[in-house]
Amino acid sequence: METLPNRSTPLPRPFKFEEFWLSNISFPSVVSRAWNGGRDLVECINTFSRDASVWNKTHFRNVHHKKRRVIARIYGVQKALAAYPNNELNNLEKQLHQDLELLLDQERDLWALKSRINCMVQGDRNTSFYHVSTIARRNRNHIAVVMDDLGNWLTEEREVMEYFRSGFEKLYTTSHESGNRVSNLGYQCNAQLTDEVKSSLEERVSTKEIKSALWSMKPYKAPSPDGLHAGFFQRFWLTVGDSIKDEVLKAFSDRKIPDYLNKTHIVLIP
Repeated sequence: METLPNRSTPLPRPFKFEEFWLSNISFPSVVSRAWNGGRDLVECINTFSRDASVWNKTHFRNVHHKKRRVIARIYGVQKALAAYPNNELNNLEKQLHQDLELLLDQERDLWALKSRINCMVQGDRNTSFYHVSTIARRNRNHIAVVMDDLGNWLTEEREVMEYFRSGFEKLYTTSHESGNRVSNLGYQCNAQLTDEVKSSLEERVSTKEIKSALWSMKPYKAPSPDGLHAGFFQRFWLTVGDSIKDEVLKAFSDRKIPDYLNKTHIVLIP
């Protein structure tokens, strides 16, 4: 029995901000360029997503592959030192160890973010713990086979996906276009807002409230569809803050939330 079948259906990989990008000194300039020019928040986010994807391929590529390559180079240098010791090889080994330490930190941050573990021991490189937590969560959430309404087992990945999709469509779809509203239930609701509360609701939201609301969010929980966590906006508040405040104030002024801010990821659990 194959308990962990390989994924045969290619799925689109959306953009996602990675915390270990912060370790590179050139990353803040990517953020600054995206938010430079007085563009709207949605334009800044789209520009940043595009530029950050290109920047990531140039500066990081695959962290795990780079780590294996650096380790292999260290082994090669150490073998050469054993046969022909010299200062040049000593300096190269020292530099490679520094590169490896940086890559290990990046790998730790990557797995910690993927594992979604809230409690992190600061300064402790628990890479293996985060890796195991991530793999365990993925295996626990993976559904390889399912039985349909006729009692048949569906084993193909595309069939399983289609079965769940059609099931949720039936669950959340109705043939009724409108419903009848009961006009009078025989009683009246006595709960009313006071004049003071009504007045406070009409007041203009302050920039202090906007910042306080952002800082009340956990930094690196599941991101929105744009791939940006709350921690990204908290970290670069001095750069992105004005565009966020303008967008929120505009939403309160127009009494309408932009469509892209209303989008979210919904996980439907079978």
